[in-house]
Formats: sequence, C-alpha cells, structure tokens
Amino acid sequence: MLNYILEVRECDEFGGLGLTFQGSRIEEYNPCQSGRLLAHDLLEHHKLEIGGVGEELKAMGAAWYIRGQFEDITRPANNNTSYDHLASDVGPDLYMKWLGYGGFGCSVGSHVIDCAHSFELRQVIEHAKELTKQEYPEDFDLVKWAIYSNQALCFMIKGYQLAAKRFNPIGGASIANSLFWNIAREADECINQIEYEGQQFKLSIELKSAYAHMREFYSLEDYS
Repeated sequence: MLNYILEVRECDEFGGLGLTFQGSRIEEYNPCQSGRLLAHDLLEHHKLEIGGVGEELKAMGAAWYIRGQFEDITRPANNNTSYDHLASDVGPDLYMKWLGYGGFGCSVGSHVIDCAHSFELRQVIEHAKELTKQEYPEDFDLVKWAIYSNQALCFMIKGYQLAAKRFNPIGGASIANSLFWNIAREADECINQIEYEGQQFKLSIELKSAYAHMREFYSLEDYS
C-alpha cells in the first residue's frame, strides 16, 4: 500500500483551493483542482517530477500508455480523440514554453529505443505540428520545430517506457487505467469537501489491484 498526504492550499495563478502533495517538488506548483489532474500528476509524472518542458513531455508519453491507447483521456468522453488531446499539449502549449524557456529543463538523450506505441506517438507529434502552425503562425519555424519535435518524441517515448516498466509486471496498462480513474474519482469527492487552506487528506493506493481510497486526514499534532 502506498500512502500520500495532500494539503489544501490556494492556487496563486487561477485562484480557488486545491490539493498538493506534501514533501515533493510538485508542492511548489499549482495545486490540483480536479481528480483527473491529481491522478495525472501522481501516475503519469515519473516520481512526481514536474515543471520543465521535458518532464511534461515524458508525462504525455505516460498518458498515452495509461489512457491514450484506450481512447480514455477524459471522462465523460467528448468528440476529441486521444491524438487531439495530447497534440494540443505537445504542440501549441509546450512548444511555446520551449521557445520561451530556451530548452527542455532536463535531458533524455537522442537515441531512445522505440516503444510499442512509437508510431502513435509520432502521429501525436505530426498532429501537434499542424495545431501549432494554426495557432501560432508567426512563431512557427520549421527548423526550430524539427529540433523540438525530435527531442519531444524522445521524451514521450521515455515517459511511455517508464510507465510500462512500472505497470507491465503487475497487469499492464489496463490496471494503470483503472487505477488512474479510481484515484480521480476519490480525489474529486475529497476536492468537493474542501473547506479551508491547510486541510489535509490521505490517499492510499494499491498498484496490483488498482485500489484507491482517499479521506480527510488528521495528524496527531491536531490533538496535542
């Protein structure tokens, strides 16, 4: 059983209250205001690594392993495909951040071995290219895109591989998908119960069974 303590704090960027994981780098960033985002941060960001463009791209690869290959990126489903959802992040969003930051923020190398869904991830990159050209025609540059997209694919494949390494020995992507949505459901219920900043919740998960349970948490200090 894996346990995580989450604390309620205010979102400086968007306002409102959300949940953040205690004792991790992710605590520095915007709190989660939806169960889907919380499950994404926990399962698709390797070791809760978040912030840099490269880390986000690895999470996109993991998202394909856990949700994308099942056309289960969001619930309830909408008219957008998995390619649409991931390409909108990989393309316009992260490409522009890459231009602004001047890099990926971490390294993955340029010779990552292909994964089982490399073809699909390449299709996401191609779709992202078209979306970026449409949304930012003045900022789109073929040479810069070639540099970005080559490394973006490497990061995504690496993220896919990390997710597969974690879940393949215990049932594969179907277990990961079930666990993702079980976490999202539990987290949404607790987010709806948020009352004040500093309030805490405890998330317990079991990987092999895809079990997830989340409840309000009171430390011993609360009673001292």
